[in-house]
Amino acid sequence: MRSFHYSDAVTGDRSAAVSELLEAIARDKRRFLELRGEQPALLLELERKALVDNCDASARIEGIYLFPERVEELLTSADVVLSSASEQQVVGYGKILKAMVKSPDFFSVSPSTFLAMHTVLFSDQVMNSRSRYRRKDYQDVMDGRGQIQRIAVSPIHAFETPLYLGSLCDDLATAFASDGDDRLLMIPRMVVDIMCIKPFDRGTGRLARLMAQKLMGDCGVGIARYVSVDRLCERSGMDYYAALNACAEGWDSGSNDYEPFTVYWLGKVHEAYQELLPRLEIRNQEAGGKTSKTDRVRSYFQLHDGPVTKRMIAQDNPDISISTIENALRELLHEGSIIMLRSGRSASYQRVDGPPC
Repeated sequence: MRSFHYSDAVTGDRSAAVSELLEAIARDKRRFLELRGEQPALLLELERKALVDNCDASARIEGIYLFPERVEELLTSADVVLSSASEQQVVGYGKILKAMVKSPDFFSVSPSTFLAMHTVLFSDQVMNSRSRYRRKDYQDVMDGRGQIQRIAVSPIHAFETPLYLGSLCDDLATAFASDGDDRLLMIPRMVVDIMCIKPFDRGTGRLARLMAQKLMGDCGVGIARYVSVDRLCERSGMDYYAALNACAEGWDSGSNDYEPFTVYWLGKVHEAYQELLPRLEIRNQEAGGKTSKTDRVRSYFQLHDGPVTKRMIAQDNPDISISTIENALRELLHEGSIIMLRSGRSASYQRVDGPPC
């Protein structure tokens, strides 16, 4: 059985292209952290747009085409009536993205998480199925001469997929428990591995990209929340599949090269930052400069619906001292803008529904 060694992605040699992209993303991240607290209204606007773009683009990558206006209606209307399985998948993708923002700890790296996401995507089609894992080893496709050719779906058999997926998740969860921005290198490797295992007959690509976006957030690179990485992949669809295919050769023996998709994925992350940062820079200039550090703590709650801890604020705003964060929290509690959910060393807070902080 092929084994997985995600720690090798961090400790192994890396090309100049990969090193340059990691350095660029680190600079992007630092600048974003400086700007994010100054324009909460803009970020909320971009977050809503990115949600629609992500759902629309992810569907298009899989050959599902809906009018953009319909996608927005599906995601924003509480009483919308679904008219097809395709619309159900779009709504399901949006539900998962929203849940990842609100309750990221729920999405552990485990087979159960992949199964849960798959159920949300295909709820009307999998509930009565005896197994949600892939059942096919081959698929029939028509070649250029109009003849049917049978090709293998994956280098491994369908009955092996639960075992391989479990092994992947175990190794990735262990390796990802370490700290550091270099963990980003594990994410494109994970996408390649998931696509080669192909644990599901449908939806594998979408689930791999969803987990990739969640893991990016765990690395402190939450750019996909504000700029659709799915859209960037959809715009470069041929390059997306070419990079994946280039990494698949020799995968079953562990001799494949992850470099092509690593460069592609990191490039898209950097490209997403390059779309976002100028907009924040311009809006900041129009607003007349920086806001205070205390106001940046205030703004942090406008960008988070779920519980917030001092550690979260400090991680995303490394230039703000713990004492400043604590002073701002006391002020917000006194105003009634936030409430304390837990006290002590693991204290957490949440924005009060109603007017923004």
